[in-house]
This record gives sequence, C-alpha cells and structure tokens, in this order.
Amino acid sequence: MLSDSLIVLAFILCESLPERYSCCMNHPTFATAASYLARGVQLVNTPGLRRYVVVPLLINIAVFGVIGWLTYAAFIDWLTSFTIIQWAQDVPFLNVLVEAIRIAMAIALFALLVFFMSLCSNLLAAPFNGLLAEQVAAHLTGRPALEGSSVMALIKTLPRTLASEVRKLIYLALMLLMLAVLHWIPIVNFVAPFLLLAFGAWMFAIEYWDYPMGNEGAVFSQVRAHARQHKPAAFGFGSVVALISSIPVVNFFVMPVSVAAATALWVEQFKAGHRA
Repeated sequence: MLSDSLIVLAFILCESLPERYSCCMNHPTFATAASYLARGVQLVNTPGLRRYVVVPLLINIAVFGVIGWLTYAAFIDWLTSFTIIQWAQDVPFLNVLVEAIRIAMAIALFALLVFFMSLCSNLLAAPFNGLLAEQVAAHLTGRPALEGSSVMALIKTLPRTLASEVRKLIYLALMLLMLAVLHWIPIVNFVAPFLLLAFGAWMFAIEYWDYPMGNEGAVFSQVRAHARQHKPAAFGFGSVVALISSIPVVNFFVMPVSVAAATALWVEQFKAGHRA
C-alpha cells in the first residue's frame, strides 16, 4: 500500500528532460529560488513595468476577494450542516476527534481554495501575465520590448497562452483525481495531505515558470520537464508562492509578483547558466 502513496510523486519526478532545457544550466537551490519572490516585489515597483501590473493585480483582487469569500462561507455552512458532526459534538469523548476532523477539513479546503482561486486568476489574466513576463525579461536583458501596441501584443500571444492554460487545467484535473484516490486508501491516506501540499508547491512553480518560458517558445510539457530537472528550485519557488497565497490581503499581489519573480529567475539563473 505504501507504494500507492508514491504514485503522484513518481509521476512528477520520473520523466526524462528534453535536451533543449537540460544542458549547461545553473541549478539554483531551494533557498535561491524562494528568495526570488523578493526580487519580484522589487521588479513590479520598477518605473516602466508598473502599468503592466495593473490588470493582473485587479483580476487577482477580484478573484481572491470575492470568489474566495463566497466559496469559503458556503463551505462553512455546508460543513456545519452535517448531521453526524452535530451529533458527535454531543458525545463527550468524540469532541476532540470532531474538532480534529473539522480543523483537518478546513486546512484541506483552504489549500484547495488557494489552488482554485489561483487557477481562476491565471486563466483570466494569462495574456496579461505573458505580456508582463515579456516586459520584465526585456527590462532585465536590456533588449527591446515587444514592438507595437500592448493590445496587438496581447492578441498575438492570446492563442498560445490560452492553450497553455487549458493544458494546465487538464494536468491539474488528472493529478487531483489521483490525489483524491489516495485519500480513500487506508493508511496511505495519512500521507495524502502532505502529497497535496507538495503538489500545490509544484503546480505553482510550473504555473508561473510557464510565462517566461512560454514567451520563448516552450510548451507546457517542456516547462514541466524543466521543473523536474530543477526540483529543489521548483519546490522552493512554489512553496513561497503557496505561503503568500494563503495570507489574506497579501495574496492580492501574489500573481504579478510571482510572474515577475519567475521571469527574473529564468533570465538570471537558468538562461544565464545556459549562455555560460
């Protein structure tokens, strides 16, 4: 049974990496990648880049502020409506167990809510995030930014960004289905919540790394392969994004900051090592 608990991790860790994204690159550590969120904060406050942050920021505020509150409130009503929980609260020796179950379910819901809201935000803001990543890369490398108006640039990148988001949705649905199955396997279900948290960090990393890499022609499978080659960096970056996403109000800013941070990490660490 224990081997069943490793299905998700095996799926994440065991594929080979295409040569295009494997050769001669730096291998930033967990801490190095995690520290790039501070770099993202610096970049989104840079003159010339701020105007590309506005739309992603507004979308994130709307999703986290409105959808998050409504969904959480609905879940609390749903959870407290369970007859078995109401009955168990009246049994003295079950009080502690009921509270533990309530806390565990609340934590699991919160993690799922963060995934769901981040997914909605990125789906709605995907073209704008791609444009922000392009502008941040231009700022960091000193090369000219996209030619033409921002509207034309958005139209040009729209098919690719939306196609990438659809692939992420399919990937996420398959992985969550596997995790859901693990929750029903006795003994194995004790480690399933930890796998969910690990997958959350993993998903945040490939979600945001996709923007700078996608602007340079990488498809979603290549982004995943790149993350597998740099697992410590992926989990370091994704863990900090997940943590920030769970902090009320602060999570309003997580999407543009994460896009800028992922772009800086790509330009300054991965591409720098490739050029070397």
